[in-house]
Amino acid sequence: MVNSASRLIRPATRHVRSRVFDSSSWDYFPMRADDIVISTYPKCGTTWTQRIVGMMVFGSAAPFPVQDISPWPDFRVPPPGAMHELAASQEHRRFLKSHLPFDALPYYEEVKYIHVARDGRDAAMSFFNHKANYTPEVNERFVEISNDDPKFGDGDSFDFSPQDAADHFAGWVDGPEDELGDPGAGGIGEAGAIPSSTRAQTAAGKVYAASKILRATRPRRRLNLAPHWRRGVSTVGW
Repeated sequence: MVNSASRLIRPATRHVRSRVFDSSSWDYFPMRADDIVISTYPKCGTTWTQRIVGMMVFGSAAPFPVQDISPWPDFRVPPPGAMHELAASQEHRRFLKSHLPFDALPYYEEVKYIHVARDGRDAAMSFFNHKANYTPEVNERFVEISNDDPKFGDGDSFDFSPQDAADHFAGWVDGPEDELGDPGAGGIGEAGAIPSSTRAQTAAGKVYAASKILRATRPRRRLNLAPHWRRGVSTVGW
């Protein structure tokens, strides 16, 4: 049974359009009262959370194709309208994916919103591994999107699949590697201001990571973070 539409409390207060997602897709997305929106910064446990929510929705631990069951309305890679059609066809309680900050999403009264935070340093390196393994088909689609969008127009020269982890991490701390074409898509946002509480932990992680880089490069004190990253041990307070 499909539930009726939920009451809009506030529309998105700003729009974010990167090479990967476009928040304007939510402006005309028909919401249902029992929808669940899972919105996280990339590589912070999004798919993991979708899987958990799916098991609760279906009442079963049986495997299911997450990408085919949990629509991502603002994703630019599929053909236009494909995610809306998938969501409209679903009769079960829907759980929707997004990587947008909360203020770039419309806020509905009965809709549930789930956010997952992760240490920014871990998210940065997971993001690198993700992009470094893009298939040629995915890269071609990103080239097409960037060339067709007048905001970018640089698909033939932009590096969508970086291969140097150190360069990627440095770029992630400075912003360009996680913005993907829009500062609002990054961890800190426009003019260095945290755009919403959902970005706070990642933004703090970026500031903390930057301070660690500076401290680690001082000749009298070099820190080897690798053992701690592998074990997941907190380095706060070093």
